[in-house]
Amino acid sequence: MNFVRRVLKAPYRLVNLWRRAMEPAAPWLVLSAVRDLDAAIGPDARGFEWGSGRSTIYFAKRLKTLVSLEHDAAWHTRVQADLKAEGLDGKVELVLRPRREGAFDPETARPSGWLALGYVPRKPHFADYFDSVLNYPDDHFDFVLVDGRARVACILNAIPKVAPGGLLVLDNSDRAEYAVVFPLLAAWTPRVFTDGESETRIFTKPAT
Repeated sequence: MNFVRRVLKAPYRLVNLWRRAMEPAAPWLVLSAVRDLDAAIGPDARGFEWGSGRSTIYFAKRLKTLVSLEHDAAWHTRVQADLKAEGLDGKVELVLRPRREGAFDPETARPSGWLALGYVPRKPHFADYFDSVLNYPDDHFDFVLVDGRARVACILNAIPKVAPGGLLVLDNSDRAEYAVVFPLLAAWTPRVFTDGESETRIFTKPAT
């Protein structure tokens, strides 16, 4: 089935590669979602992302501040250099949180969604990474992008940290393993963007 799916998506992949070549600075999200975010994000917005890279530079130019979490040390160093070259290192807090065996503590206070789902993380060694957002107050971020490791755990932790009217963005949202969190976002307004190959969902938190 996976082979058949890859074959069916092959023409879309070629088109998407061409589109990305035409927009080399755009993050690796569905491009229609990127355009939507361009219109939705304001210069005073505070952002948080899991998974640094091209998106870090792109959104740092559009946000007031950005916290970016990365698990890979070599990639962290590369992104750090790219930010400095762009003069953006003062706007971005680039945080390295590598995998660590024994990192997950079930006694850590986490948002209610964990208990509601009875969720046990599939990648507990990334707890330092997905728990980093817990250091910030609730309703703190106007924009949160989930595009890295342990995405379900990241979303569960991010939900209370998004400000009313703020955006929670999940890339590759068509993957079946992420659907477990969608009931917790039932009151949020979703927008689904697809390019035939992948899917990006943008959830807007209720204003009140």
